[in-house]
Amino acid sequence: MVELGKQVIDLVKDKQQPESERKQAFARLVNQNFDVKDITRFSLGPYWRDAPVAERKQFARVVNAYLIDVMWSRFGNYSGQHFAVTKTVPLSDGLTLVKSEIVSPNGANRSLWAGKCCIITAGTKLLM
Repeated sequence: MVELGKQVIDLVKDKQQPESERKQAFARLVNQNFDVKDITRFSLGPYWRDAPVAERKQFARVVNAYLIDVMWSRFGNYSGQHFAVTKTVPLSDGLTLVKSEIVSPNGANRSLWAGKCCIITAGTKLLM
């Protein structure tokens, strides 16, 4: 996860590439490292089971685009913060709770994510 954070920060800082290319690279990282399918199912809740397959696919595309747009816009406020995993807690069924912080260069806990973030992982995929 730390490596993923470094890759994202490198993308954000790289002003040599056009923003559209950097955002596309960010989208690839999201799709490779986040379990977008489970995030989509979770966000639709009990309605997922009743939704026709075509609507599920359309909703998945919308959720994916939304995740990428929101996260990318948050990183637009980047100003030298760094990412740190502060604790991992094994949960049941192969899940892990990962507590992390994004800390500003002056050490203040002002960050893109309001200071602290908890992420659930399943193996190598992030569930958020």
